[in-house]
Amino acid sequence: MVLFPQRRGRGKSGGAYGVGLAPDGSGYSCDVDIAIAGFERAVEDSDAVVNHLRNRSDVDPNGSSFTAQLIVLGLIYIVIEFFAAIVWAVSGAAIRSLRPSARKLILMNKIIGALMLGAAAMLATTKRA
Repeated sequence: MVLFPQRRGRGKSGGAYGVGLAPDGSGYSCDVDIAIAGFERAVEDSDAVVNHLRNRSDVDPNGSSFTAQLIVLGLIYIVIEFFAAIVWAVSGAAIRSLRPSARKLILMNKIIGALMLGAAAMLATTKRA
C-alpha cells in the first residue's frame, strides 16, 4: 500500500486550508499566534492520518516506524538530487568543451529561456482539483 496523505484543503482532501493565513485571507501571517495555530492544525492532521492507519486491518502495527520511513525517503531524495546535479555539471562541461561561439550561446540561452517560460506558463495556468 502507498499512502499519500494530504493536508486539509490540499488535493481532494476537502476542508479549507487556511493554515498560517492572516485573518482577512490576504496571505501568510507573521503573527506568532497564527503561525502556532497553523502548526498545531498540521500536527492534528498528521495525528489523524496515523490514527486512521493504526485502525486499518491491512496495516501491521509492528511494522517499521514512520520516522525510519521518512529518513529513508529523505536519503533517496538526496541521492537522486546528487545524481541530477552531476548530470547538470557534466552537461555544462560538455557544452563548454564544444567552445560554442557567442552567437550559438545566445541562441542556446534563448531556447532555454523559452523552455523555462513555457514551464512557468504551464504552472501558472494549472488549476487545483
